[in-house]
Formats: sequence, structure tokens, C-alpha cells
Amino acid sequence: MVYGKFEIKKFEINNEEIKKPELLGVKIQVPLFGQYLRYQEQFDGMIEILQHAGIFVKTDVLDTNNGVVYQISTTDYELLEVFAKWYESIEKIEKISKRDFTAEMKAKLLVFLAEDTQIPQDGKEDVIALIKS
Repeated sequence: MVYGKFEIKKFEINNEEIKKPELLGVKIQVPLFGQYLRYQEQFDGMIEILQHAGIFVKTDVLDTNNGVVYQISTTDYELLEVFAKWYESIEKIEKISKRDFTAEMKAKLLVFLAEDTQIPQDGKEDVIALIKS
């Protein structure tokens, strides 16, 4: 999940007031559950490379009931500019409630579980029942 902190900047062009959202900070949360825990060292290495290159990036590891969430935060102007261009609709995420986001992800996960033929059938129905509840 990627989400950002915005500030609305006002400026004028030809005597017309324009409002433009400016990205002040961004956080990226990467769930590292089960087999994905092995990627934590790779993320640490990438973050270290960015920091040595002079880009301000902070990391946190959040322990949850389901595993680890690797959180990357930055207020580095140049990196934020890249994020803003790469993901122009990032401000939409701020407007989505946590409940709506969770419901959307739950629906997508259920569709994925139903359609992906590579998922083992053993225990699949139990997982689907847990997600639905």
C-alpha cells in the first residue's frame, strides 16, 4: 500500500487562481508474511544504497499478528517528485477510507483465490471462509 501526505498550494496563472496538491511525504507498506520474510534483507540493502546516494529514506518494521510489515517513509523532495509522476493518482488513496480499501482488497483476494489454478486445493476453502468472515 502506498499513501501520501498532501498540502494544497495556490498560485495564479493569467489572473486565474489554480489549486495544486503538493506531495509532502509518502509511505510504502510492504507485507512480508511467510516466505516473503526473506526479502527484508534485500529491502534493507536497497534502502542503504538510497541513503548512501543522499536520498532521505526511513524504514520501520512493524510486527503484526499476521507477520511483518516493512514500512518505507520519505520526505525527500526528489524522490517524492518521482513518486508523484509515477503514480499521479496517489491523492485518490487519501480519499479512500480504510474500510473501503479493506473491502476492495478482500474482494480482489477472493477473486484471485477462486481463479488462480496454481493455488493448492488443500485448505483453500478454509482460507476463503476466514477471509469472508
